[in-house]
Amino acid sequence: MVLELNEKEWEVLTRIVDSYLPELRGLIASGGPFDWRIDAKKEEALVKDILAKLKSQRVELGKAA
Repeated sequence: MVLELNEKEWEVLTRIVDSYLPELRGLIASGGPFDWRIDAKKEEALVKDILAKLKSQRVELGKAA
């Protein structure tokens, strides 16, 4: 899948994903059912992977799919 973003969209999306991580970590640390924490930790790993991809691969302006 290819996601085409302009520079501003890329910046906003990266900022949103980056700001979600501390919130997710806080929820994990606050406790809750064991199964929920396992799922939240998996989601945290996925969000970290997404953020790494966003930071390493900027979509060029005007690039065709």
